[in-house]
This record gives sequence, C-alpha cells and structure tokens, in this order.
Amino acid sequence: MFKCPHCSYETNRRNNLKRHISTMHLACTKSLECCDHHFSSKAELREHVYQHHRYGYTCKVCGRNFCRKALLKRHQTVHSGRKDFVCGLCGYATSHKSNLERH
Repeated sequence: MFKCPHCSYETNRRNNLKRHISTMHLACTKSLECCDHHFSSKAELREHVYQHHRYGYTCKVCGRNFCRKALLKRHQTVHSGRKDFVCGLCGYATSHKSNLERH
C-alpha cells in the first residue's frame, strides 16, 4: 500500500499516489480562490471548503443558503440588478436564463 505523506490518502498503485501528490499537494499554476482567499494547492482549498462551507454557501446580502458555490454565484445576479437575458419579442428581461426560457 502506498500512503500520501501529506494526508490520509492511500492507494495500491504508485502512479496513483504520484498523480494524487501532484494534483493535490504541489503548487498549482492556476488560481484557486474562494471567499476572496487564494490557495496554492487543491488540498488547501479543499480544507477551506470543508471547514467553512460544510453546511453550504450563504448569500451575504439576503442570507439564503446554497449547497453549491455555483448556485450561490448564479443567485447573486439577482442582487446585482443585471438582467442579461432579454426576450426578443416583448423586451422582458431577467437575470436567469431559465426564467427567460419559461417566459
């Protein structure tokens, strides 16, 4: 069995451990951010999410809670006032594509 020296990950294949270490523990070239914090590895980001978002993502404007960050981000367009989806027939505008499709 091959064990990660940085966390509790275990595998029976050496290549899986190498891939795990390179994707989870080595410095990442792309930006990893959440809540205006930047993280240098996926493991740090995952730990942050576990500690701070275990119970979901909360809208700071209205307090509504979401199970996924993407859903919170979509919801926040309601508060921004942006209405990017416009009906070509009557001019109805909304912040959500699904509302326009239903219209």
